[in-house]
Amino acid sequence: MRAPDNPKSEGAGHLCHDGARNPGSGMPTRCSEYRGFDINAGAVQLTGADRFVSTLIITRHDSLDAAGKTFSAGYFSTAKDAMKSATIFARAVIDGRVARISVTDM
Repeated sequence: MRAPDNPKSEGAGHLCHDGARNPGSGMPTRCSEYRGFDINAGAVQLTGADRFVSTLIITRHDSLDAAGKTFSAGYFSTAKDAMKSATIFARAVIDGRVARISVTDM
């Protein structure tokens, strides 16, 4: 799955090592590396609400394409909280601490 082409990053850099763009279009995003994987955490504000949902794409750091696993879950009061939660969840997935979700096939 390839992420959309209009990144807007919170913090430094909006592209991961493999060139995959951060998830979403014009939303706050954070890209980080963890144990050989790129973590793209984003936050989307719900229309007409003061709540955010998190988005997450995990890709292998040394991959030549943007194929990876995409997740979205939870409601949050701030974009920062949504991205923090997505990043914590991504690390748990990568560490093998989430049942039925694995990155070994990537």
